Parts: sequence; structure tokens; C-alpha cells
Amino acid sequence: MRTGRRDDARALADAFAPSVLQRETEQLRQLIHHSPVMDVGFRPLTVPGQGASDPETTPSAGIADFYRRTADARLVVVGGGGTGKTCLLIRMALGLLDLRGPGEAVPYRLSAAGWDVGEGLDRWMTRELARDSGLSFGQAALLVSEGMILPVLDGLDEMDPSGAVHPCRAAAAWRALHERTREGKPAPFVTACRDGVHQILAASDGHPATPAVVMSALNAERIRQCVDGLPGHERWHEVLGELERRPYGRLAQQLSVPWHLAVVTALYEERDDDGGHLRDPSDLIRTQSAPPDAGPVSLYAATLLRAGGSDGSEARRIRSMLSEIAAYLVDNQALQRRAGGEPLPHVDIVVHRLWPITGARSARWLSAALSMVLWTPAAFVVWWVLGRMDWPSALDAGIAIAASLLPLRSLWSSLAWWPHPKRIVLGRLRTRAGRARLAMTLPGALALGTVLAATGRPDYTVAFAISFAVVFGAGIALAVRDTADSRLLVLTGTATGLLLGLLGRVLVGFLGAAGGLLFGTAGAGLALFAAVAAALRLPEATPGHVRNPVFGEFVSNDLRTGLVSGTLTAAITAAMLALLPGLGASLLQIAVAAGGVGLSVGLGAVADTWRRHVSMLLLARGRLPVRLGVALEHSYRSGLLRRAGIAYQFRHLELRDHFAHGALR
Repeated sequence: MRTGRRDDARALADAFAPSVLQRETEQLRQLIHHSPVMDVGFRPLTVPGQGASDPETTPSAGIADFYRRTADARLVVVGGGGTGKTCLLIRMALGLLDLRGPGEAVPYRLSAAGWDVGEGLDRWMTRELARDSGLSFGQAALLVSEGMILPVLDGLDEMDPSGAVHPCRAAAAWRALHERTREGKPAPFVTACRDGVHQILAASDGHPATPAVVMSALNAERIRQCVDGLPGHERWHEVLGELERRPYGRLAQQLSVPWHLAVVTALYEERDDDGGHLRDPSDLIRTQSAPPDAGPVSLYAATLLRAGGSDGSEARRIRSMLSEIAAYLVDNQALQRRAGGEPLPHVDIVVHRLWPITGARSARWLSAALSMVLWTPAAFVVWWVLGRMDWPSALDAGIAIAASLLPLRSLWSSLAWWPHPKRIVLGRLRTRAGRARLAMTLPGALALGTVLAATGRPDYTVAFAISFAVVFGAGIALAVRDTADSRLLVLTGTATGLLLGLLGRVLVGFLGAAGGLLFGTAGAGLALFAAVAAALRLPEATPGHVRNPVFGEFVSNDLRTGLVSGTLTAAITAAMLALLPGLGASLLQIAVAAGGVGLSVGLGAVADTWRRHVSMLLLARGRLPVRLGVALEHSYRSGLLRRAGIAYQFRHLELRDHFAHGALR
């Protein structure tokens, strides 16, 4: 069994590695697009008591080879703010993926700021991997438990508030990393943090010194190479001459940091509407006013906004949004705030998890209120049907109580701390896998019909089998990841449907086809829930990878899922009302009633994440744009934000703090 699990994990890692390579390649391309193209160097860090390290600066292209030679495959990347630690980690991940052989571990970059160290590293890695990559929880757990994921933790120094005397969370994470073992040996890891935090952690740690590299500063020659790649680089000859004359002067020290060089080049390469440069690089020599200070960072942010094509009003809206979000992140870090048992982020910006920006309770309660309002049409339809039917009072009461359970279920899910976004892909019906799943549902529906036919009421049997097959088949074809075992989905769903079909025959069989449609639809929903829970939790699920929707698509996909579910519910409700004996309703009445039920189910029950997002926007009106995802994507293309998994992050903490100070002002 153990050998089989390991083989499955290796096969899954081989299938997963290409998507990680694509993600990191895209991230590196975006980072260097808004900065001078530079190959940031590093050198081994001197470890006290172990002699001097190699002083030679090594190009970052060799970081993967350097890591593969380290003891126990452990490495710490050390450097100040803006020295290129993230770029080096990305280059290392890309190098390891290029050198990776079949069945080897996949380097996966994670933001350490989001790690609740009390949760345990393996559990947190599994949850983050399942959330960010599109793998099922079972597959993520399989990869982590079998050592097929190499954790690359960025921003260890970002776990605690800036300026903290003792980085408590970072120290706990440091211990957890060093104490983690695999098969009795130290488990591999790579992490990055600022030099001051590293000194504190290394001094207080009782473990053997972990190999570390320190980011190298840019010397005059490497700055020249970066500037030579700029159009019209002749304008910089005075600056380059000053660097050669004073290689250790103030200007050289300030431009030796890649982030500061990126700020300066962006500012002094900015052009006006006529194509002329707004600033002369020689001003850097005369004023000796290079970063870091608030002025250049502010100008840099404005430059990036204009470079992204924003007009004045749009730039102000985006600046206001970023200031609001930055202040929220800074407060989370300073106050160590939590919600629903999870620490609130101070680095990551995930669109569908941003709702606590309006308060820990307000958005949840408003979402619940919206759900109850949206359930009003369905409640009216139930009242209308019961009023027109001549049923016993006991049956009326039972139906009313049963119908009230659905809104109560929606109320409970609306108050949940972290609603799970849903996704439906209509295009899957055009794929071979989607059509195969629909076809696999038919034998199960025939088996259901055969068993139910023995109980009598052929009208109930036919309606139940058809509605169950349509709803369950569409569900597994459109909304369930390809990684789920299709055979297990169908077997679990059919068994659940059989039990519910027999129960419905006893309770509402006298309604004939209308009762069959009612229980067939409801039973398909419950069977889908049970089947997905079983198929996706099994580590032995079919290896494969489907990329998750990212960023704002979580909200739009959740809304799309609600609309599709509501439309299907409305169609089945219309058929059920038309077949209900004794209702005596017109086609218009049936259409209106069916539309009301579809609206209640689709938006009031299914689209939890969309309702939470709408609640946040209503509460934050004037502070956050309605098209929040579009504004964040614009900020990403402008170079103000970067991507990490499904999260946006400020390009640099200086930018985050700059916008946060703007919110305070």
C-alpha cells in the first residue's frame, strides 16, 4: 500500500510540475517587465565559527545548482528589503523544475505570512496547495505526506509586525522548519527573510547552522548593464560617471539595491504626452536625492498608474482602493487580527476573502439578510401552491416545514466565516471527459428506474429517474474537477439516489410525476454532494491537474454557478407544477412561480461567495470600486501588485506602507 501511494504521488507530481513551471515563468516575466532586467547575484553567507565563505558573487542562474549541493537540501536566502529575494526564489524554482527528473519533488512557492504556525506546516501546505493549485484536498495531502512538495517559503520576516523586538511567529516557523523530518532525516526546505530577522533566528536557534546565501548589492558595472538596456541610455552617462568616480558613495549605495534602482529608472524614464522625458537623470547627482523616502515612492506609484493607461479620475479611484486595502493589511499585521480561526492576511490580497475589510461580522450578517430576501419568492410560491391544493392540514404542515429547511440551510451557510466559491464550466459539455460523465450517468439512472418500477407508480419512477439523471449528470460533468474518479462519483451518487428514491416513493409517491420531479431533483443535489465529498477526499483519486480560476474569477464563477443552478431549478419546477394534479394554474402563473424558485435557489442558496462579495461592496461603498477585480488586475498590469498563487501582493512592502500612510492622511 505504501509503495502504491508513493507511485501515485510521483505520477501526480509529474503531472503537476508543468503548471508550476508556467506559473513561476509568468510571475518572473511580470516582475522584470517593470524593472531593469538584472541577474541579481548572491554569495554564500559567512557562518561564525565555520570559517569565511566564498566571497565571489554568483549569478542567480546558478542558485539551483548551489541548492542541490547543500547539506540536507536546506537553504536560507538572506537580504535587505528590495534586494531581489523573491526573484532569486523564483529563479531557483525554475532552475529546479528544469533539472527535475521523473518522480522528484516539485518546488512550490508559498507566502510565509499566511502560515498559522499552530496549524502545523504539513496541514497548512496541504490547505494552501488545494486552495491555490486546483488539486483536490486528497491529492494535495498525498503530495505533501509523500514528500513530493519542496516548500519554498517567501517572506519569513513578514510574519510579525515590522519593528517587533522578537519575531515570535517567525521564530516558531523557524523551529517547525528545522524540526520537520521525513523518514528520519531532516526534511528539505527553502526560505527567505531579511538579514536582521535571520540574525535573531539563527542566534536563538539550537539547531546546526543552515546553509545560507546573502543577496549581493549591484556594483557600478552591473548598474551600467541594467541602464544600457534602457532606450536612450546615453542620458545616464553623468550618473554612470559619478558611480565610477565614487563607487562607495551615497548614490552608489542607494542604487545598489535592485528595488531602488527600479524606482529611479521608472521615474527618470517617464515621458510626457509629446514623448519628451519629464526628468533628467543628472538631477540625481546635483540633489543626491535618491530613494528611499516617501517622495520617490509616491512618484513611482503615480508613474506606474499612468503607465497602465489610467486617466486622472481612474488613477484616483485605484489609488483610493489600494490605500484602503493597504491600511487593512497593515492593521492586520500590527494587531494580529483573526477571523474564523484564521489569521487575517497582511500580505495577500485574495478577492473573495477580502470581505473582513468591512468588519468581521457586518458582511456575514448582511449576506445572511440578502439570502433571506432572495428566498422570499420561493416562500411565496410554496404558500401559493398550498393554498390552491386540497390537501390534509398535516401534509400542508409537513411540506411547509420541509420547505423551510432550505432557507435555514442557506442562512447557516451565509453566516459561515469562509464560504467556498463554486465553479461551473459549461464548455465541459464539448469535451470528451464531460460527455463521458454524462454517458456514465445513464446506466445508474436505468438501475434506479428498474428498482423503483417494482414499487409501482410508473409516473413517479420515470420522472424521478429522468430528473435525477439530468441534474446529477450535469453536476458531475460541469462542476466537478477532472481529478475526481468518475466511476466513484457515479457509484456513490447512484447508491444515494436509490435510498432517496425509495424514501420519496413512500412520502410523495401519490403525487405521481410531480413527486418524482421533486424528489429526483432534491435527491440529485444530495447525491452530488455525497459523491463529490467521497471522490475528492480520496488520495488515490486519478492523477491530473486542472488550473483553478484565479483572482476575481472566483466571484464571477460563483455567480455563474448560481445562475445555471437557478435556471435548471426553474425548468424542473415549471415541469413539476405543470404535472401537479389539481393545481389549475395558467402557463404565465407557472412561469412566474418557477422563475421565483429558480432565483431563490440560484442566488439565495448556491451563490454564497457572490453574496458575501456584494455585501462587502455595499458596506464599503465609496471606498472600494464595484469592479474590484478589474481594478486589482489593472494594478497588477501596472506593476504595483504582483501575484502569488491566487493572491495579489503589493510589489514591495514600501509600496504597501506608502499607500497605507496615504489612507491615514
